Amino acid sequence: EIVVTGSDWTATGEQGVNIKYDIDTNPLQILTDSVVGSEDLFRVGFLPEDGSGGAVFVKFTDPPQYSIGYCIFNNGWVTITNMPVEDTRVWTITKTATSLTLVCNGVEIIQLSLSTSTDVEKR
Repeated sequence: EIVVTGSDWTATGEQGVNIKYDIDTNPLQILTDSVVGSEDLFRVGFLPEDGSGGAVFVKFTDPPQYSIGYCIFNNGWVTITNMPVEDTRVWTITKTATSLTLVCNGVEIIQLSLSTSTDVEKR
């Protein structure tokens, strides 16, 4: 089960549900209880008004992996080498106009600088 939070935990109830959330002003937290090796996956997509945006994927393979998708920077699957061993994990995603950070149980997993340019040559 995957849940999301603003001020209170809210069950999503099913996969593929879009949840309106202002991640540019409030970090998003996701609670998972997936076991490494289970092949479970969660995805958080960023869908601005114009419909173009990126996404963060976390896959509970052995070893676990993440990917940044739907943007110019598509890194494929990258092994997470420092994921906490607990099965219950709180993932915090912080996004600003210039950065994206993914933290799991207080451990930084991803820290990326984002481009604000629409010019592919400048990204």
